[in-house]
Amino acid sequence: MTYAKYAVDISTLVHDRIVDEIGTTVYPQANIGRTYFPRTKLEDLAEQPHVWVVTMPFDEDRVLRSKGSILDLSVQITLQKKVDPSDDIALTSECDQLSIFVEELGNICRHDFPVQISGHKFSFGGTSPLRDDNGNLFSYEDMYNKHVFNAIFTAAYQTGKE
Repeated sequence: MTYAKYAVDISTLVHDRIVDEIGTTVYPQANIGRTYFPRTKLEDLAEQPHVWVVTMPFDEDRVLRSKGSILDLSVQITLQKKVDPSDDIALTSECDQLSIFVEELGNICRHDFPVQISGHKFSFGGTSPLRDDNGNLFSYEDMYNKHVFNAIFTAAYQTGKE
């Protein structure tokens, strides 16, 4: 089994879990896709948010003192939705819901781990948000310039190998 295959298996697993559990979130009609390059036309973001599960390249093995190693894999989750910044009250309400949705997606990413993939036990290692220059969990610049709520976080997974 190649490392790239593990990365594909993890991102497929996360994608499938989001598809299975999307009905329990604040946006049960969200569009979900798996890709290496998330891109959506602005007009396609108008009604429902779009969630992209992005397969990330694997990290090199880390050698441990016990002569084993750990394989680190990551999946990036991107949430995008067109918003209307001209109405402060509506924008605040929508951003509240989208922020809750980001947290729900993070919870789905950690749900039911560890798992076995091709004889290796993968554990959930945590999530890490990509913050903008102001420290926000979403891109203020995208919201201001493109009228898009854009939030990205990375979910990390790892397995020990002998």
